[in-house]
Amino acid sequence: MHLTLRLNKSLSQILKNKLKSPEVLSNLNNDELKVKIGLEIHARILSKTKIFCDANCFDLVNTPVNSNVSFFDAALPGTMPSLNRRCVDASLLTALALNCQINSMSFFERKHYFYADLPAGYQITQQKCPIALNGLFKYPVINPKTHKLTYKECKIMRIQLEHDSARTLQIDNLEFKLNDSQKLPRNSVLIDLNRAGMGLMEIVTGPDFEEAFDCYSFARELALVLRSIGTCDAQMGEGGFRVDVNVSVHQMDKSTNPPTVLPGVRVELKNLSSFNAILKGTEYEIRRQKELIRKKEPIRLETRTYDTTNGKTVSLRSKEDQYDYRFMPEPNLLPLIIHSKNLKPHGLKCQNNKELILSEEYLDNLEFYKNHADFCCDLDKVKEEFQNKVLPSQRRNYLVSKYSMTNENAFVFVANNLDHILNELVSTRNKELSHDVLRLYIRVLLTEYLNQVNENNDLDKIDFKVKCNKIESYVELIRNKLISRRISLTFFKKLFELKNIDKMAHELAQEENLFIIRDENLIKKTLEKLSEQNPKAINEYKNKEKKRTKIFDFFVGRVHKELRDVADPELVDHIVQTYLKSLL
Repeated sequence: MHLTLRLNKSLSQILKNKLKSPEVLSNLNNDELKVKIGLEIHARILSKTKIFCDANCFDLVNTPVNSNVSFFDAALPGTMPSLNRRCVDASLLTALALNCQINSMSFFERKHYFYADLPAGYQITQQKCPIALNGLFKYPVINPKTHKLTYKECKIMRIQLEHDSARTLQIDNLEFKLNDSQKLPRNSVLIDLNRAGMGLMEIVTGPDFEEAFDCYSFARELALVLRSIGTCDAQMGEGGFRVDVNVSVHQMDKSTNPPTVLPGVRVELKNLSSFNAILKGTEYEIRRQKELIRKKEPIRLETRTYDTTNGKTVSLRSKEDQYDYRFMPEPNLLPLIIHSKNLKPHGLKCQNNKELILSEEYLDNLEFYKNHADFCCDLDKVKEEFQNKVLPSQRRNYLVSKYSMTNENAFVFVANNLDHILNELVSTRNKELSHDVLRLYIRVLLTEYLNQVNENNDLDKIDFKVKCNKIESYVELIRNKLISRRISLTFFKKLFELKNIDKMAHELAQEENLFIIRDENLIKKTLEKLSEQNPKAINEYKNKEKKRTKIFDFFVGRVHKELRDVADPELVDHIVQTYLKSLL
């Protein structure tokens, strides 16, 4: 069984816009240019507490500012970091999902820079020896022209642990009133330390992307993977999944064989607040750099961002002078040892594959250190946890094999978590599930329900079981042809309004008198009344053969309108056609 692909609204609109976007540089030979794009993703770790202290993690949107801050977050003198084991486990789970090589030993460093959002004047990170390296991630891409699904690969250069900075709010060109008696001057900067110290995984890709749409596809799939394994909620609007895009357009030297890629200038796009901004911002930056090359103007080494209002990238700051972060080892955190039963203590390797020399004291107390969160982590336990996770690729493969679904439909199902609903609907029927009912489930989820996913903001407030029961009741009406297909979308929308939360489909249809009408006499009387009201249309039908199809559609539409779109469409077509032919 194969069904036609129906993309979700946002993705299909993006594909549509991409196809319509004009080629700004039509006179530029693109064979002489090569685009290289790399991504840096900061994914906030799902954890009860922050990475280096016991302050709680929380909902940033609904928590009062500066209300969940530890002494360490505020960098009070004498405070010390204590590593959160959950953050280590989350980074290892992510490394396994991205097929990374896990370092047996990693260590933390201080990255120094002075800004208002960093009270200590440094960020604790992993620069020289991160927790994981050299991964390979396979991600799906929907071809914008054919809408066919293909897979591409991207190298994961590194995954490193670090803590987040505070949140800043720039008050530009207006006075900010704190209370009745206190005002802030113009151009003030407000600091919220709630976010400071929350655990981050920085995931750095290789420069393996050549198109903006591939970056968009990669980011969406990575976010889905992180949610699936429970290491990050990937909420971009709340800063839980921040993507920086590094774009460089290189000229090709065709005088060599094979042609060589000449050095280019890397421009970093920061503060991209949505997946759509990743796509549009990267597309614009590629066009901008190509245009500068065509005009033989220099490309500046700088940091830019995407202005969603004007659809352009704008400069934030220059990178002509490389900032010196003065990295130094973090003196208050021990090196992190990743232990495994298959790993011999003497075989531990650190950066540059050099063997780690361990003291006799460590070897004698290895069992003790295994349970010390600041020093050692058991990789075997993390691998056991990872075995119980279901990745998006596994969910898609299951849909294809279990329900004979197309790869494209499986992609849409998993991207919108429709597979969980389908599995629940199927499980309630057990052996009673027929081929036709399964097709109906899939069609309803891809059309009526997916339409609500994109338009109904209250959908997430409805309990999962209630959703499934409502869909099941709606499918029963459709299967038994108790409501007209002309009102199916509007009826389904009403079914999922919060005011109708306790009503199943048959109850709502009965309450609003929406059950299908099959009264032939009522339809005929309605049609006769309309024909009397539209003598000109009747006369044209008799005398102008070319207009008969149009007049037929006119009367069909008017009959449905008169009967509130609840008449049987097939019966209406038959009665209108028979009536009009009788006039000839």
